[in-house]
Amino acid sequence: MAKYMEIADDLRERISSGEYPVGSKLPGIPTLQKKYNVPGLNTIRDAQRILIVEGLLRPEQGGGNIRYWRARPERRLN
Repeated sequence: MAKYMEIADDLRERISSGEYPVGSKLPGIPTLQKKYNVPGLNTIRDAQRILIVEGLLRPEQGGGNIRYWRARPERRLN
């Protein structure tokens, strides 16, 4: 499995567990790079894009950077 998919899975689990409640700001890219031990920005951004498409994250421009916020409760697919 690609590293960005593993990171997306972990972030999704943290969102589901309530570690990142609705409206909370996720850690920035540098923090996530250290946490997941990845040197490039693209791996983290690719993981974030997955969660944006799923509706779990909401990007917001601010201060020259994009911040990612927990968007809404996770929908369960049957």
